[in-house]
Formats: sequence, structure tokens, C-alpha cells
Amino acid sequence: MTRPIAVDPFENVLVAPDSTTGIGPDIGETPGTAGTINVGQTIVNTIDVANDNDWFRITLTAGQSIQITLNGSSVGGGTLSDPLVRLYDASGNLIDSDDDGGPGLNSLLNFYSENGGVFYISAEAFSTRIGTYTLSVQEVTFNPNDSWEDSPDFISPLLDALSWDTRFDHNVITVYFGEAGYTADGITSEGFNAFERQQFIRAFDAIEAVTNLTFNIVNSGDGADWELILDTNELDGVYGRFNPPGYGGDGNDGVGQFAGDLWDRFAGGDLTEGGFGYFTIMHELLHGLGLAHPHDTGGDSSVMPGVSGSRDDFGDFNINQGVFTMMSYNPGYHTGTPGSAPAAGTGDGAGTPYGYAAGPMALDIAVLQGLYGANNTHNNGNTTYVLPTGTGAGVFWSTIWDSGGNDTIRHNGSGAAVIDLRDATLAVELGGGGFVSAVDGTRGGFTIAAGVVIENAVGGSFGDLIFGNEFNNRLSGFGGFDTIHGGAGNDTIDGGNSADSLYGGAGNDLLIGSDGFDQLFGEEGNDTLQGGNTNDYMFGGAGNDLLLGGLNIGTSTELLDGGAGNDTLRGEGGYDLLRGGDGDDVLDGGNQADNLYGDAGNDTLFGGAGLDRLFGGAGDDVLNGGDGPDGHFGQEGNDTINGGDGNDRFFGGRGNDLILSGNGNDTIYA
Repeated sequence: MTRPIAVDPFENVLVAPDSTTGIGPDIGETPGTAGTINVGQTIVNTIDVANDNDWFRITLTAGQSIQITLNGSSVGGGTLSDPLVRLYDASGNLIDSDDDGGPGLNSLLNFYSENGGVFYISAEAFSTRIGTYTLSVQEVTFNPNDSWEDSPDFISPLLDALSWDTRFDHNVITVYFGEAGYTADGITSEGFNAFERQQFIRAFDAIEAVTNLTFNIVNSGDGADWELILDTNELDGVYGRFNPPGYGGDGNDGVGQFAGDLWDRFAGGDLTEGGFGYFTIMHELLHGLGLAHPHDTGGDSSVMPGVSGSRDDFGDFNINQGVFTMMSYNPGYHTGTPGSAPAAGTGDGAGTPYGYAAGPMALDIAVLQGLYGANNTHNNGNTTYVLPTGTGAGVFWSTIWDSGGNDTIRHNGSGAAVIDLRDATLAVELGGGGFVSAVDGTRGGFTIAAGVVIENAVGGSFGDLIFGNEFNNRLSGFGGFDTIHGGAGNDTIDGGNSADSLYGGAGNDLLIGSDGFDQLFGEEGNDTLQGGNTNDYMFGGAGNDLLLGGLNIGTSTELLDGGAGNDTLRGEGGYDLLRGGDGDDVLDGGNQADNLYGDAGNDTLFGGAGLDRLFGGAGDDVLNGGDGPDGHFGQEGNDTINGGDGNDRFFGGRGNDLILSGNGNDTIYA
């Protein structure tokens, strides 16, 4: 298995460089030209040529565990500002890599050698940087079966890819905003302005909304869990970086450094929710709580399935993107409808005030709650979530965390939208990171966190695509040509105006066509299908269904098909075509001229008023013509045929039939 290496604009930076020649003899970059390092040894060397690397051969015994550190300038290990280390097997295949797992920008890699043998360590640099470094390999005690993950049971590869394998051991996080002149982890703060502090606090609030964490602002960095540093000239093009718990070294745990020159420092710019600056804040804060990138192996995280690069590589089922996790280097929603991806900004998005995620997304929430517990009181009433529309500052992606009540996702606009009430499955599959609800062409919308139930959806005035979940939903298309899928559960589905397609799914559903030429599919369960005021097509599907045709207007025909099960079909007004399908069905044509087909089963047919034709089909059927000159076709089985009023015609068909002609001048064909 290979581990991807790529650039992180936030730091925890990974890229694929090559680097170095040594202070001593030249060190090559292949197994045949590698130097040697032993367990317990420390080597000082130099990367003096950009895009080069130094390979060192090391021999391990079976069951031996080592910790590899590659340090540079931030901890006095040399002049190299951003080291990177990789580990290869004896054949030169990449096993693992790390960029910023150590304090500051230094590298730290733990490795357990199950079978022992020869391995190769590559000392490198991020990008084209050069300088001296210190490489050290020390034996450590490590059991690969022991992990903090034994407590929160992270069984999903998606969550494993985002868990750094560290956390705070308490739930109240103290935060110090470094004042001008305060130094932490080698960078001196220039101080945060009021708007910047406000946006950090908004980010704290967003994390508190989904977890059992509390953030307290303190007036001193002494003893603070987090020390936040803002600088405008020392971070060398890095938007931000944050030491996860236990990974800072030398008192630098919990140090977060942010480049104030790379975001808009006042309201209305990219530090607003949805902007790239705000995304940077949230991304780094989640690092500070123990989350890792999906494309590398920070801490003891794995790589997200299907991912082989950091950018424009979305992995299996396109899960590696910002709409599903804040930790992705593909921020926003890149595989949605045209216009869903973030608007182009400068660099990696600096200056772009909308189109990014603005809080922990579904996968992030699952990891955070595994680490710190869930907030079980957030949005516990009846809450309506309105889909964002348009473009501009304040439009963003977010994940719904809702702990109770009867809730609704609503679209109030005129553009076509997708509303999906299904929550994230957390599995490597479609929907693993969530199902997206959004208006076409809008750079913002919702996913739903795992375990959250949203009961209702209301579409807009254009054609919408709506999906229910396994619970009892009320789904309304409102205006436009809508397609609505109820899914499991006993759902009420109303297409609203225009021609709609409604699918009940499993469960006992009520489907209402309302106005427009609608198609209603009950599918599984005992469903009720109600057609409305125009000519609708209704298909009951499996189960004992009730189909009500409504008042269709004009000379066109309404179709009611019961499908499997013992169904009841009522054409009501208008010209109807009723088919019972399998099962013992009851068909009532209602007013106007109708065609009724009992099909298989012992069916009962009522023509009602108008010139009707009744076909019993297979089985022992009862045909009642009602008023008007009707045609009766018993077909197979021992049928009972009652003509009623009007001049009727009778065709008994096969079987021993009983024909009751009734009033009128009737004709019987043997």
C-alpha cells in the first residue's frame, strides 16, 4: 500500500519532495546508495539541493517498535524549516510518511515491525526548502493493538482516516489569544483584532454545538490548553498550523499559528462563515482537537479509501471533499451540480468569501463525538433549516446536528433543488459522508450527521428532487415538476402543483398528486394514492393499496394500476382505466366512461355511471355495470355479472358464469 503525499496550505503540510546531500559523505536516494542508521542513533546532515532526499538503511528485529524524528529549525535541530520523513520497505515501496507529526513543522513517525528486516528512511524537505536537519531513531514500547480508539469504537475506514490517535483528557478547553509580542513554538504573535477574535469564538460555538466540549477564554498562555498566535510575516506562505494534543513537544502542545496576512481581517471578507479564511480557522482547530487529513497518515491515522493524492483526488465514492469533512484539501463540494464548487480566489482560495464548509461536517462530527461526546441538547425543538440560495458572503456548507423535535428542510426559492433527509452512513459507500441537500448552482447547503432524524421536506417553486429516510416523513414538492422518493417509513408525499413523480418506497404511504399530470408509485406497503384534479397515472405496487383517481378533466384517461396485493381502486370522476393486477381487488370506475380490468384474483368491479367496460380476468369475479350502457367481459373463472341499468352487453367467457341482466335492453353473447 502507498501513502499519498501532498501540499497542505494549512500546515500539517505534506508534499512530495526529494532532498539532500550530507555533511559527511554524500547520501543517495536509492537502496543501493543509501547511508546507514541504527536504532538509538542520531545523525545530523544537510539538504543543500532543492528536490533531493537522503536515504538511510536500518535493520529491525521482529516485534521491534521505533520512533523516527526528523527535526529542523523550530526546535533547534538544524536550519531546515520544514522537514519531511518517509519509510520504505526493502524493495523501495512506501510504507508510511509524516510531515508535521512532531512539534512545529517537524516530522515524527512511529513504526511497528511485525516481522523485522531491512527498511529505508528518507529524510526530505517540504517543497524546495534546504538546510540542516537532525534524524533520530529510538526504540519505543508500542503494542499495535492498544489505542485510544479502543474507547470510541472507530470501525469505519473513513473515521480512521480522520483520527490522529490523540485527544485531550478533559472537556473544558482553555484558550489564550496571544497578544502582540507573545511567542509560542517559535512564532511571535502580532495580536488578534476584535473581528478575528469574534470569528474564532464563532468557530468554538460551532464545535460546542455538536460535542460535549466547552471553550473558555483565558488571559494568560500559562497552562492554557490552546495558545493562538497571529502573524503576518513569519509563516512562509502557510495559512495556519496547529499542534494536536501531545504532539507539540517542549511545552508547545496546543499551539495554533495563523497567517493574518493571508485572510481578510475585517467583516465582509473571507473570514466570514463560508469564506476560505474561516475554513482555515476551523480546519486548524480540528487539528488541535486530534483530527487528521484524509490523504496522509498524520499521527496514526490511515488514508481514506481510494485516495492517492491530496488535491483533486476525491477517493472512493467522492467522499474526500470539504462537504463531507473539513479536513480535506478539496474544500467545498466539487462533484455536485455546476456552480457548487467554491468560487475561484487567489492562491488556495484566500479572498473567497463563500462556498466553503463553515463547521464540522458529518465525518468530523462522528470523530469529534467519539473523542469528546455529543451535545444532546442542541436544536432539540422543532427546527426548520432553509437551504441557502444565491452567491455571496455568508453562503456555505454545513452539517445538521439536531437532537430532537419535528424538523424540516425547506427550499424557499425558485431554483431546482435536491433535499435529502438521509443521514450519513459513515461507511465506504454513497452517502458515507452524508447526502447533500442544495439548490442547483449554489455554493452552499446541508448534509445530515449520522444518527440525526429530520422528518420533513418542502420543495421550492421549481422542479425538485426529494428523498425521505427510514422514518415517517412528510414530503412536499410545492411548485414545479418534482420527483419525490419516500424511502422506508410511513410517509405522506404531496407533489403540489405541476406534473410530479412520487415514489412511496417501503412502508404504508399516502401519495397525493394534487394539481398536474402526476405519476404515483406506491411500491411496497399498504399505500393510499390520491390523484388530484388532472389525469394521473397511479401504480400501487406490492401490498394492499387504495388508489383514488380524483377529478380528471377533459377526454384524456386516468390510469390506476393496483399491482400485487388486494387493492381498492376508485376512478372517481373522469375517464379512467383501472387495472387490479394480482390479488383480490375492488375496482370502482365512478362517473364517466371507464375501463376496468380485474386481472388475476377474485375481483369485484363496479362500473358506476357512464359507458363502462368491465373485464374480470382470471379468477371468480363479480362485475357490476351500474348505470349506463356497459360492456361486461367475464373472461376466465366462474363469474357473476350484474348489468344494472342501461342497455348492456355481456360476454361470459370461460367458466360457469351467472349473468343478471338488470334493467334495459341487454344483449348476452354465449
